[in-house]
Amino acid sequence: MEHLINQMKEDLDSLLVIDRKEYIKLFQFLKIKSYRKGEVLKSHEELEMVSRYIFSGDIAEYEYRDKKLYCRKIFSAQETACDFESYWSEEKSNITLKAFTDVQVGELHKADEFNVIEYIPVFAKLALKINHRMTKIDQQWKRLHYMEKKDAYNSLQKICRVFGLLQVLEISAILNIPERSVFRIRKELSQE
Repeated sequence: MEHLINQMKEDLDSLLVIDRKEYIKLFQFLKIKSYRKGEVLKSHEELEMVSRYIFSGDIAEYEYRDKKLYCRKIFSAQETACDFESYWSEEKSNITLKAFTDVQVGELHKADEFNVIEYIPVFAKLALKINHRMTKIDQQWKRLHYMEKKDAYNSLQKICRVFGLLQVLEISAILNIPERSVFRIRKELSQE
């Protein structure tokens, strides 16, 4: 547990330096969980009730449409993974979250958010900074849809830490292009 506290503090100190004893208090509210690759963390058939700080590994966000799951983005270590639409609206959405690799997370239940802020007030300011970081990362993923497809492919390589593990089908879904376009882009890039 000590190494997880240190790891989270080291990461989040880049946003706001907070005393280690405050992180020890925070860990009273977190559930540390591990998921195996492919395991569903949150189905499109259920409400999102937790946010997850990723200590290690990666989580894929899938959109459920036409009775299929389409990969939309990958959350990696030191990011917060959540079906934000369901979390904020308190309604089911079409988002499923799965462990893309083996993953270890710290889960904070929605019911404990205000308790954390009340018990550890300094985390209110940090929460705002975390939200800004999440928004910035989310915008990088959304921008992919407005770029020329070759540029989007190159950008995806930069923002997705596990790009090498993505299948053509997943790249196709993320970029919202046909699989044949992914093959064409790869061929063009290899000839440059």
